[in-house]
Amino acid sequence: MLYYIVFIICVPSITISIPYSNISQAQLMIDQLTTIWLYNQSSWSQCMCQALQYQSPSTVAFNFFSSMNACQLIPSNFSNSTSFYIMPSSSSKLFFLTKTIIYKLKSICCSDIAWLMNNIQQSDTFRSVNVTKPVGLALDTDLKKLLVTYGNTRSIQQRNLTGSMAGGRTVFSKTNAQPITYNEGYYYVGINPPAASSSYNFYIYYINLTRIYDLPFPEGDPQRAVWLYNNSLMCLIIQHDPNSTLTFLNWHSSSMNFTYNRTIIVPFSQPYGLAKSNDDTMIYVSGNTSTIYQLSTKTFLWSVLVSNNNTNEIPMTLIIDSCGQRLWALMSGFGIRVYNRIYGNELASWNMSMSFPTLYDMVLTYDYELYLIDYSLNVLVHYGSPLSQQCSIDGLKT
Repeated sequence: MLYYIVFIICVPSITISIPYSNISQAQLMIDQLTTIWLYNQSSWSQCMCQALQYQSPSTVAFNFFSSMNACQLIPSNFSNSTSFYIMPSSSSKLFFLTKTIIYKLKSICCSDIAWLMNNIQQSDTFRSVNVTKPVGLALDTDLKKLLVTYGNTRSIQQRNLTGSMAGGRTVFSKTNAQPITYNEGYYYVGINPPAASSSYNFYIYYINLTRIYDLPFPEGDPQRAVWLYNNSLMCLIIQHDPNSTLTFLNWHSSSMNFTYNRTIIVPFSQPYGLAKSNDDTMIYVSGNTSTIYQLSTKTFLWSVLVSNNNTNEIPMTLIIDSCGQRLWALMSGFGIRVYNRIYGNELASWNMSMSFPTLYDMVLTYDYELYLIDYSLNVLVHYGSPLSQQCSIDGLKT
C-alpha cells in the first residue's frame, strides 16, 4: 500500500493501478533518443511520481541512480528504429511503466556484437585441456556435459561443462566416428570420412553412452542432424558424393523410428555444417568451400547466404545463437566468422589460425560460453564466462 499512497498524493488521477516492473542492478540503454534527467531525487518512488506527471510525451521507463540521487526518464516518443538494450549496472535500478517497451527490448548480447565478442575473448576466461585427436564436439544441454569424439580409434567422452572440463564416461565408438549431435537425451554419431565398417548407419547412444540403435541409411553416410517442429521432423545430412542429400524424416522419438518425408539433393560437395533458424523456417548447410547455403523449409528451394570469397576457409560448424539473428561459422584455416542470418553480411570475425591451426568443431552455449577443439594440437579449449544476466531479460519482475 505504501507505493499507492505515495502515488495518490503525487498524481491522484492516475494512480489507481500502476503496472510497473523493475530489474535491480540494470540500466536501460537507448540509441537515437533524447532522455530527461532529474536530479535531487531521494528515492525511486519520488522519481516515479515525477515520471508519471509527464504526458506529452509520457514516460515508459526510467533508470534510478541512488548514489547520484538522480533518475533518467525514457520518453515514449521513440521511433521504430530506436534500439533499446539492458546492460548490468551496480549503480542503477531499472523501472518499466508500460509493457509496450518490453517488447522492444534487446539484451546487449543481441544488440552489440563487438561488446559480446570482446567479452568472449577475455584472456582470463581461457582454459585448455588435452584431448587426443579431437574431431567432434556437441553439448548435452540436459546433463550440462560436453561430448567429444576423439582418438585414432574413435571414442566418445563426456566432459564437464565448467571448471576443469574434466573427463567422465568414455566408450569406444565406430571407425571414423566424428560428427556428434545431441537431442532429447540421446547422442547421434555419424561417420566422416566414409569407412567400410560403418555400413551407412547413424549410431544412437543413450546418455550413459550405451549404444542402443543403429539406424541404417543405404543412401550414404549420415553426418549432422537438426530437429524441427517440436522434434517431429529430423533433418539429416547424408553424404555420398556426387549425390549427397538433405533428408527429412518423420521422427518418432519414443520408438526411435522414422518414415521418409522428403529428400533434397544438395547442390555442392561434402555437406557437413548444419544449423537451423530458431523458428524452423530455414536450414543452413555448408560443404567443402567457404560458401554457406540456405534451404527454405517452406519452399524447399536452395539459395546462397554467404558467397565463396575464393578463400581456403571451410565452414566446419554452423550455429544460430540464442539471439536468433546471427549465424556463427567455425572456419577451418581462420577461426570464427559471424554473419547476419537473414542478409549474409559479416558482423564480426576472430582470426584464431595462429593459435589454433586445425579447429574441427565448436559449441556456443545459450549464454555465450565458447568451446572449441583443435585436432593437431590435441586440445579442447574454452573462452568466455556465462552472460545470462547480460543476455536475458528473464530477471524482469512482473
